Amino acid sequence: MGLRLKIALAAVSATLLVYGVGFSRADGPSAEWNYEYFDDFDTDKAEIDSCDHSLFWPEGASRPSDPYLHFSTSLGVPPRSLVFVGHQAEPAHLSYRFALDRTAADTSRFVGGAVEFDVILASKNNCYFDVPSGAGLFYSFSEDGRTWSKPAHLNVGHHSVALASKHGQIYVSFSGTQIAIDNLEVRLSGPSADIYVPRDFPTIQAAIDAASDGQTIEVGPGVYGGAGNRDIELRGKRITVRSSAGADQTIIDCGGVHVAEPTPENSHRGFYIHQGETSDSVIQGFTIQGARIGGSEVPGDGLQWRAGPGQPVGGGVYCEYSSPSMINCHVIDCAAEIGGGIGCVGGAPVISGCTIINCKAGGLGPAESGGYGAGIGLIRGADARIINCEIRENSGYYNSYGGGLYCRNSTAVVTGCDISSNSATGNINGGGVYCSGRRLDIVLENCVVSNNAASEGAGIFVEAEHGVQTAGCPGSSCPGCRVAIRNCTIAHNRLPSMINSAVGGIYSNCENITAKNAILWYNDGRQVEIMHPHVESPVSFSNVQGGYPGLENIDQEPLFAPTDVPDYHLQSRSGRFVPQIGQWTCDEAHSPCIDAGDPDDSAGYEPVPNGGRINMGAYGGSRQASKSVRFRVYHADVRNGNDGNDGLSRPTAFATIQKAIDTAKEHDVILVWPGTYTESLDYKGKTITVQSAADAAVLEAPGDNAVSFYTGEGPGSILKNFVITNSDTAIFIADGSPTICQVTVVNNNFGISAYARALPSISNSIFWNNRDGDLYGTDAEFSFVPQLGSWDDLEADPLFADPANGDFHLRSERGRYHPTTGLWVLDNVTSPYIDGGDPAVSPAAERMPNGGRINLGAYGNTAYASMSDWPMRGDINRDGVVNFADMAALAEGWLSIMEWKN
Repeated sequence: MGLRLKIALAAVSATLLVYGVGFSRADGPSAEWNYEYFDDFDTDKAEIDSCDHSLFWPEGASRPSDPYLHFSTSLGVPPRSLVFVGHQAEPAHLSYRFALDRTAADTSRFVGGAVEFDVILASKNNCYFDVPSGAGLFYSFSEDGRTWSKPAHLNVGHHSVALASKHGQIYVSFSGTQIAIDNLEVRLSGPSADIYVPRDFPTIQAAIDAASDGQTIEVGPGVYGGAGNRDIELRGKRITVRSSAGADQTIIDCGGVHVAEPTPENSHRGFYIHQGETSDSVIQGFTIQGARIGGSEVPGDGLQWRAGPGQPVGGGVYCEYSSPSMINCHVIDCAAEIGGGIGCVGGAPVISGCTIINCKAGGLGPAESGGYGAGIGLIRGADARIINCEIRENSGYYNSYGGGLYCRNSTAVVTGCDISSNSATGNINGGGVYCSGRRLDIVLENCVVSNNAASEGAGIFVEAEHGVQTAGCPGSSCPGCRVAIRNCTIAHNRLPSMINSAVGGIYSNCENITAKNAILWYNDGRQVEIMHPHVESPVSFSNVQGGYPGLENIDQEPLFAPTDVPDYHLQSRSGRFVPQIGQWTCDEAHSPCIDAGDPDDSAGYEPVPNGGRINMGAYGGSRQASKSVRFRVYHADVRNGNDGNDGLSRPTAFATIQKAIDTAKEHDVILVWPGTYTESLDYKGKTITVQSAADAAVLEAPGDNAVSFYTGEGPGSILKNFVITNSDTAIFIADGSPTICQVTVVNNNFGISAYARALPSISNSIFWNNRDGDLYGTDAEFSFVPQLGSWDDLEADPLFADPANGDFHLRSERGRYHPTTGLWVLDNVTSPYIDGGDPAVSPAAERMPNGGRINLGAYGNTAYASMSDWPMRGDINRDGVVNFADMAALAEGWLSIMEWKN
């Protein structure tokens, strides 16, 4: 059973399962939170516990044309392990989310620990012998499921990898090709704090003053106000100040709700961070409310900055040339001239998982100026990362800029944010986002910008010079004015004055702006205007209402989720994420924005099925991306099935193939398990794949057609890896173009008949002893057809193993599968049709030695294909040069072959 799960906890007060993780906490204010997870892959729980994974596929079944995972019993590690099988250049993957809990208290907590697992080479005594150079397991992790570490390569053996996160959760992802893992064990804990408020110190500031670098201060639930609990400074220390109960229950009240006009004496904010703090200075899990910072005079960019708390910047939090981490905090009802919620001058702050709501910019000083960035304001070279934040319902004053986010001459990466319902009392440019400056560099990625209101650029407003709208960029400002909008949904933004020429979506007079994989829909006025763009297609691979010129842009109803509350997840027949309940649902409709983004962009962490192409909109490339239409897998098993089952697994397989065909929908796959199926199949015009799941199944229909294509089936209607025998006509095609490959058509009255403009694709097959002929109205490629001669004009006996008893495996001096015993045997002759298939098709599924080329007939390109000589050095197939460094290990597999001379 592999490693044993070890639990050593004291005074356990609560236990629950999160993604299969055992979670426990010891009582008391100094408690540590612990949990452990273990899977030796003896069961199928990985498919349920993982948050994202490649297709799970039955062991021994013919390989799908996608990366996949399967549980293996053949690697010598009892009893099972999990194998990753890539397809072409794409590896298979498996990802988990491990979290202490889903409550606010735990998402604001540091978590650390380790993940341990065994890596096993999946190339011994099984069919995965074509191990590419550099094969191994790749591992990466993420704190938020969005920003990932660079994948690390791990060789065969036991590994223990350290984990750490500031967010109470951690994502772990494995990927690989022809590699296996076993004994996955995860141990995580939330370490106890060093100083407690109010137990050890009565105020937060007193605790900070007493702390040393590396220490953690934990603040108990309650409302904290007055001296020492507002205008808090971190003193330049690398410390963590966190709540024990989360932001909803731990409130810093700055006392400004009833202040009519803020003065230096009655102006207070939550935190003032100004002593060079780094990302190791952490504020975690607080609500900051009621801050008011008066004043309207802010030095211009060309003037020297006057440092100090008196600057009207940052109502709730003011970061001045410092770079703290602010995590899982709420900033509510705060106000300042710049950055009513959070204001940053220089520095490189990280703002993650925060909610900035109902904050204000402007109108607080004697001049009652307009205000800049009611939610967040960034100026003077700030370099911020804003991740998974909600910036909502904030407002500017008159003639203001940036209701949600204001960024001037600064750099920002804004990822996974909801910037919605921001506005102003009077006129405002950029209801959601305003950015400007010759030294501007901002990336908006996976963001929703919606329901904001403005006079111009209600969603996003960009200009090269602050407050100066020009027809293009003045001087040389454009090269430094860069805005990149990727995978954003910009919708329902409003223009209250409805000026005819106004833009409700994106307005820009900065030339260096691009928008890609975006959705712009339901915005008032025009959706987008970019003046004098510096590239031919500044908007590309996007869905723009009313249309917009650019590379592969579309103009189609995006089909957002059909809910009363705006939800910009895309409708999908295969699966749409419902954030309110954290589950998936299926729709009748399917959005045209799914699989419509830039094909050069990775689909990232879109859940399977994902079509291999990124979606448009805010959730494209993320774990909440709506799923692509892809196949379901049905099973037929004549020996153990029942047509009263659902057919969705081998234990619940149908008994007949036709029942599976009748049940299947477009693009589904039917896996047919070994046995003889006496029935006449009709594809009924469906674009489906019917293939043997393991050793080739046998079809027969005495006096009838074994398989019929009557209703215009196309190339996507596929039949593969079957023996078709004892039928009147093996395959009848009328006015269709199905794909037929790797079949053995033997001992029928006739092989394949094609009529009425039928254009089937037939390849890699064997026709033998069909009494009235093999082909009519069509031909075949890389196949043996006696009436025509084989593909190399050599007519010869295929040397079936035992045709009188229905065994049509090809004889081989190097090894042939014997279906009665399940052993591999050696013959004294070799069929001429081993290694006779299309050289462009990879033989990856055939056991080594496989000659570097697939076999003809029903067993070709499966694990049951007869073996041949080793490929010559330099032989290249689609997967690359054969790795001769592994020859010794591969040859060892031959020791399991039992000699059976004929």
